[in-house]
Amino acid sequence: MKEMLGVEFSEMVYVGDNASKDFTAPRNLGMRCIYFNNRDGLYNNPQAVSGRYEIKK
Repeated sequence: MKEMLGVEFSEMVYVGDNASKDFTAPRNLGMRCIYFNNRDGLYNNPQAVSGRYEIKK
């Protein structure tokens, strides 16, 4: 996507619902990460990300 859109990683945002695994690579690349609290999802644990990531409900 970076090459296709011609943007830097710092301009990209990754949205995920499992903070324990979803954000490792994007953060290492310099991307902003947003935790999506998917209440019906398999990884519904907003306490695991409190204070570390932006939480969207």
